[in-house]
Amino acid sequence: MQLLLDALQETLTLECTVSYPEHEARPGGLAAYRALAGGRSGPAMLGVPLYHDAAPVGALLIERGGDGPSTGPFAAPTRELIEQIALAAAPLIALRREAASTALQRVRRTGRERLGALLGSGRPARAVALFLVTLLLVLAVVVPVERSVVAEAELVPQQRRWVMAPIDGFVEEVSVTAGEAVVAGQLLARFDRRDLDLELARRGGEIDGAESELRAAMAVHDRKATAVARARLRREQAGQALIVQRIERSELRAPMDGTIISGDPSRISGVPVARGDTLFEIAPVEGYDVHLLVDETDIAHVRIGQSGALALRSAPDERLGLSVRTIHPVGESGGGTTRFRVRADLQARTDAPLRPGQSGTVRLQAGHERIVTRLWRPLGRRLQELRWRFFG
Repeated sequence: MQLLLDALQETLTLECTVSYPEHEARPGGLAAYRALAGGRSGPAMLGVPLYHDAAPVGALLIERGGDGPSTGPFAAPTRELIEQIALAAAPLIALRREAASTALQRVRRTGRERLGALLGSGRPARAVALFLVTLLLVLAVVVPVERSVVAEAELVPQQRRWVMAPIDGFVEEVSVTAGEAVVAGQLLARFDRRDLDLELARRGGEIDGAESELRAAMAVHDRKATAVARARLRREQAGQALIVQRIERSELRAPMDGTIISGDPSRISGVPVARGDTLFEIAPVEGYDVHLLVDETDIAHVRIGQSGALALRSAPDERLGLSVRTIHPVGESGGGTTRFRVRADLQARTDAPLRPGQSGTVRLQAGHERIVTRLWRPLGRRLQELRWRFFG
């Protein structure tokens, strides 16, 4: 059997019809045929390769010998007839082999054929491109990358001071504008105090009259009149002290060093204000929290103490380290989405001045994942939502 297989393989290697011993003088000497003959002088052999769609599917080998009439090499008409038979049998053998193969074998064979057609020897660029694509796919499946939770962020001062109107009246002068830096005790605004000055002068006259009345009652030793005059004097002095206090409070001064983050001079200058109205808002120069708005699909990957980095829009090349401090338990709806407010502490300082309300983007470290997982996550989440909605 092995000798037969070697002879058939030699026929396929030569890629032509082989007649033994007529073609024994070919290069290589038909070693497999000679071994199959085994030194016998009688047998004659004819080998024909079988091709289907320009691809070899097998080989046909016919041997004859003995003392009968059909001895000696095959004649030309006989060879032509056998070649015609081989030509007709090759497609049948190919179909039979295809039917006998498993589905996996057919897929592999089809893949090799398509790949060979695609990456023929004349298409090196395609081969390189396919290699690169395959390499990228392997890296996407195997190589892990850092996973990040990305959220919009805003700088919020840790403390604020509101400067409110201490009295009812008109704002006569405003000395600062929004965005201006102030120091503790600096004059911010002044109320119109003309009515208070008139009231203070009137109180002064009332006090002088009460003092004269008290001295006259004491001169005549009238105890009752003295007590009444003394009570009146005290009342007028208390009213004067109240007016003086209101005059002092008519000047608004900064309670601390910081920046005016709200307060429009054109809005409050020369207009009446009521006691308790907010006129200015002051934020400290340092001491800011970072408020993140994390989408509800990512809030499960945020935890207290988690570290990350902030890139402000005003300085996108600089990264400010931060750490999550608190997570608000109630979401905020808006724009068709629900987001959760997360507060974080800045861990690093920057030379650039920070201002309240500055916005940027935060990336929180949330472990590692493969690239293919990151690419598949949005689509996978959407498919799960649809499956739950329609099928439960």
